[in-house]
Amino acid sequence: MPTKDLFLSLYAYHVWANQRILDCAERVTPDQLNAPVSITHGSLRAILFHIMRTEWVWRMLMAKGQLTSAPPQADSFPNLESLKLRWQEEMQATQAFLRSLEDSQLSGPVTVRDRNGAESTMILWDMLSHVLIHSVQHRSEAAAILTDYGQSPGDIDYIFFIS
Repeated sequence: MPTKDLFLSLYAYHVWANQRILDCAERVTPDQLNAPVSITHGSLRAILFHIMRTEWVWRMLMAKGQLTSAPPQADSFPNLESLKLRWQEEMQATQAFLRSLEDSQLSGPVTVRDRNGAESTMILWDMLSHVLIHSVQHRSEAAAILTDYGQSPGDIDYIFFIS
């Protein structure tokens, strides 16, 4: 069974890997940050925003069972610095949420209400895992774009985080 300590460790890696991507993104030009790309979401900035927003949405769902306010909007983050500041807040909020959990809660159900009021039930550790795996996909896309721009984040696998 998954434990709180396991997720604290995996999310520490998650923060580390996100930070590696953000550090490299600081070295690209604003034009590169916003340039159209063929990978999902349209630009490097859009992919980074998507990761941050998705983390916020799922934290709200896990903690409150629904979105209690409007999700962050891309227009609110016109540059990388504004996005990074908001993402730092989100990473801290997620860490606080994880620290508040007990191992027994991880296997428990979370009832989630969508925008239309429909309810569904998910297991908390599945939700936590989804956020991690979702971000791996989009971090990989961001890493590929950054590499094309000459700003590779290098090895961002979990094994490099723990070694």
